[in-house]
Amino acid sequence: CFPEALLLRGQNVALEQVLDQSPSQVIKPGDSVKLSCKTSEFNMTSYYMHWIRQKPGKGLEWIGNSLKGQFTLTEDVPTSTQFLEAKNLRAEDTAVYYCINHYHCDYYFDYWGKGTEVTVTSATATAPTLFPLAQCGSGPRDMLTLGCMATGFTPPSITFKWKDSTKTALTDFIQYPSVQSNGKYMGVSQLSIKKADWDTKDFVCAVEHSAGNKEVTIRIPVLRVTPPKIDLHHFWEGKSKVGFHCTLREFYPDNLSVEWLVDGKSSTIQSVQIKEQNTVGEKTFTLSSQMVMNQWTEGSEVTCKATNNEQSYNETINIFSSIPSINLEIPRLRAVMTKGEVYVSCQVQCPFENVTISWFLNGNILNEKSKVEKSNETIISNLTLSSDHWKTLNNITCRVEHPCFTAKEKTSQLKGLTPSVMIRRSLPDLLTRDSALLECVITNLSSSDFYVTFQANGVNISKEQYVDLPASKDLYSITRLFSVPKLQWQKNMTFTCKVNQGFLHSWESNSTGSFFEDLSMELYLVPNRSDSKTQRLVCSGLGFNPQIKWLSESVQISAPVNDIRIGEDGRVAVTSFITIQQQEWNDGKNFTCEVIDNMNTIRKYIDICAVTPKSSQKVGVYLQGPALQELKTGGHGTVTCILLGPNLGEFSVSCKVGENESLPKRVTQEPINHPNGTQSVKVVFNVSATTWQANTTVSCEVRHRCSDQTQEVNITKGPDPKPPSIKLLRPSESDLLESENVTLLCLVSGFFPSDVIVKWKHDGSDLPSSRYSNGPSVQYAGSSTYYMNSRLVVPKAESYQNSNYSCVVRHESSDTPIERTIDQVFASVIPSRPTATLLQGSNELVCLVFGFSPSAINITWLLDDSTELSDHNTSTPYWSPGGKYSVWSTLRLTNQDWPVGSVYTCRVTHSTQILTVNIFTSGAHQEQCHMTNNPILADTAEENWNMACIFIILFLISLLYSITITLVRTTIHSN
Repeated sequence: CFPEALLLRGQNVALEQVLDQSPSQVIKPGDSVKLSCKTSEFNMTSYYMHWIRQKPGKGLEWIGNSLKGQFTLTEDVPTSTQFLEAKNLRAEDTAVYYCINHYHCDYYFDYWGKGTEVTVTSATATAPTLFPLAQCGSGPRDMLTLGCMATGFTPPSITFKWKDSTKTALTDFIQYPSVQSNGKYMGVSQLSIKKADWDTKDFVCAVEHSAGNKEVTIRIPVLRVTPPKIDLHHFWEGKSKVGFHCTLREFYPDNLSVEWLVDGKSSTIQSVQIKEQNTVGEKTFTLSSQMVMNQWTEGSEVTCKATNNEQSYNETINIFSSIPSINLEIPRLRAVMTKGEVYVSCQVQCPFENVTISWFLNGNILNEKSKVEKSNETIISNLTLSSDHWKTLNNITCRVEHPCFTAKEKTSQLKGLTPSVMIRRSLPDLLTRDSALLECVITNLSSSDFYVTFQANGVNISKEQYVDLPASKDLYSITRLFSVPKLQWQKNMTFTCKVNQGFLHSWESNSTGSFFEDLSMELYLVPNRSDSKTQRLVCSGLGFNPQIKWLSESVQISAPVNDIRIGEDGRVAVTSFITIQQQEWNDGKNFTCEVIDNMNTIRKYIDICAVTPKSSQKVGVYLQGPALQELKTGGHGTVTCILLGPNLGEFSVSCKVGENESLPKRVTQEPINHPNGTQSVKVVFNVSATTWQANTTVSCEVRHRCSDQTQEVNITKGPDPKPPSIKLLRPSESDLLESENVTLLCLVSGFFPSDVIVKWKHDGSDLPSSRYSNGPSVQYAGSSTYYMNSRLVVPKAESYQNSNYSCVVRHESSDTPIERTIDQVFASVIPSRPTATLLQGSNELVCLVFGFSPSAINITWLLDDSTELSDHNTSTPYWSPGGKYSVWSTLRLTNQDWPVGSVYTCRVTHSTQILTVNIFTSGAHQEQCHMTNNPILADTAEENWNMACIFIILFLISLLYSITITLVRTTIHSN
């Protein structure tokens, strides 16, 4: 709840007329807004309407002629509404805009609207958090004020609304302007309600905000009631007075009352009460009440009764139920260990005579009588036991008996719980001085006496440290210290501590390691990113109390000790690191870590070579001789040394010719990084063509900066070269017809060495390298020679050209290029009409067809132009020089097949035309034959025969030549 004055502020404004303004709005910079103000209970024509704005933390500002260019006023008289339109808003236009009116001509305003908050911002909106507030106590005229607080929202524009549990909207509330704090806003609204409504209804506070709407319910709080915890006990004052003390703890609320009852009836004895408020945890109270009775009856019951919030709580005690008070004192462990006898005392507070006190040892009653002393109401029984007897006991009990109360006893457990014992070195002591201080940490200790000793290799090296713990139900934790004498500062010396409880019970700690062992250290480089500009060195020492010192080139440098730890074995681990510049590290600068401990010193050195493994000081080395192109075009070539491995910047390369002549370095390429973490680099040296051609040995040496060994690789020109064989393969007719581009294949084989240059020419002109592709040189299995191929792509667009293509091969075996040419590439697919002739032989006719393309052709034989003859054989079309095809068909005949006047026809069907050639039989002996050639004119028989003979001779010569060339090329290729 909150003060009433805060909630009631501003409630006395009584509005006879209402100015209802539009709700708050959030606008982005540069936008426009239109605010409305609707009047009631008065006519707009009779009153003056104005607008005033108030910016956050500023005074009121009149919206008049000075702002006329930005703000425009309009009216809707039938609805009694006036509008204020603002354009091109900026952040400084954030304000609460009030509409006001006045009737009188005085300089004051009669009525004000509640205001419309306009926020101009581009910031992201943050939703509010709602907190309900209720008034503490009643207000005037049985009215109450409820509050609603919204916090943590942006922008500041927010609208509060109220309703009750019946969802009826409530209007009697006030909304205060938002207040900014730490970049966020807080808003408050107050609602006045009747106290009768507060007892029967819930109320809802709702807010409208650009980041989201929220609401919270406010209802009458439920009174928290916490019952008291009652402790009731009695005490004696003298021999006859008995007092009672009643403590009521942790109750709430604080309107609790206490009443004393004796045998069920209210007591008239005056009591003393003290009440306190608890300061820890939840708000509660504690009340103590004390009553003393002068007269009492044996066996009477006394009751402490508490009433809180119409609830009753009570606790009852019998006067004789707990009369005796027993205190048992046992001897300290030091006395048990140093004396022959020990004394046990049982002190009983009791007003009665003839009280019987009995002793029980380990649960068995002691028949021996003890010495009893009595002083006033205190009875003391002293028991004397030998130390040896005492050491055998686990527990001892003192029992008190009397006819007026039940027997009471108190037992002391002499054997406590098993503690946890641990030994360790003291780190705080180690940081301040050079010592060996041991800590014996003992936890889970019960309230028993014991002593602690320290051992070296199982032998006691300390006196007994006795510990006397007061009686308690809780467990203890203690630590005992011991400084190891320097006499025990020896190797192989381990330490323990032991907790002793008499001679029967002892618990020993774990053993420390031997922390006086020899000092050890480690010095290493921390892996770093390849692009880092620094390197980090780490030095660690392990020993008794190691100290670290850094040196750079024998000069001490400062460095922090970053970590000090003590292990379970007691040895101290110290770690220190330094950060150095990458350039210093790359230059091979030397760094030293020195570890000092107990008059012993260890040094280790580190530099870039110390952390470079031997495996990284060798790389793959490959040599490549000059390319043929270099030797042909200039007077020198290049020898390329290729390195492959990690960190190639650490390697140097030099090459020489023969024994002494060094080769000049031409260029060293930047290393290329590979995904597997390695690099490759090329180092190029110049060598004269004359030196290389003379088979002079070129040797290259590769050395790592951290290695005294080199890697040497040699290369020479090699044995005498072997010239290549070249074969051009003509594309098939199907490839010429079906493919958009035709590939010419040049086979180069049987050459040595492997370096070869292949180019293509078209009608004697060099073609660009983009038109063809050269394959690698591949060595024949079991041979020193190589083969390769080159492919030229010829576009079909060149098919109309009757051109030729040449494969030009340059090899060091020949001073001049070797060239092979293929012509008439597309001639076989360019349509060409066939030519046909008929030849007559012994019992056969031969139809010769030549000069046609493409190769697809069909030959049929007819007798008298009607009967198709089947006894004929047609050859496969044969490609002839010039790119055209030839074919012949033989018709076998007998003497009976030569009737006089018959006509034999050879019909040739080709894509370009259909051609027929005829022969006539004119005599009985068949000497007379007449031929006709359609469409070619027929010659005399002698001319035809002469032409046929010439054609056959030429055809056979061409066939023989083709077979011979094919056999020669096949033999060369196989070699």
